[in-house]
Amino acid sequence: MRCAWLCLPLIWPLICLNISVSAQTTSADPEAPARKPLTLLSLPKLAPVKWTGPDGKEIKLRGQLAFAVTQANEDDTLTGWMLYLLPDEQRELLAKHTEQPVKSIPPYLMQTNVAASWMKDTSCPSPKIETNALAFEILGGKIHFNRATLEFRETQDYLPQLVCHWTRQLNTRKQRRSIIAAINRALTGGDPE
Repeated sequence: MRCAWLCLPLIWPLICLNISVSAQTTSADPEAPARKPLTLLSLPKLAPVKWTGPDGKEIKLRGQLAFAVTQANEDDTLTGWMLYLLPDEQRELLAKHTEQPVKSIPPYLMQTNVAASWMKDTSCPSPKIETNALAFEILGGKIHFNRATLEFRETQDYLPQLVCHWTRQLNTRKQRRSIIAAINRALTGGDPE
């Protein structure tokens, strides 16, 4: 249950902004209830960063970074949203140094269409992904990440089990197309077939 309260602040923006792909009935029976899309979210990771302002001024910040998967790709990569959660005290610190009102600083930053790849020899119970360098823009400045390494946690739920199966197949160099397709169906609410 520990992850639930840590992940909630990161998942909440996705729910509030209604970013997730809406579920559609894809089965042969038009009266069958639509399946809800499943969410695959990495564990939040404490990520100290430096915000560099337009004038070159730097401020050290501490927030949480997480990756929400939107698509599994045939080339064994993932596409998704990178989320950076700024706690209230960090927003206040940034507001103080930039002389901006706290209300003008969002509680989270999000970048879409971020690509991530599996780390070499990753496996369950903690499969790890890595993203390339990326930057979030805020208040005319930027928060830079060189490479972010994040991990998922194995559970008995359907989607994490598919991820574990994918990483096992990846490590043994076996065929993975059906697993990738199953993950994408789960992410979009399609039939599990």
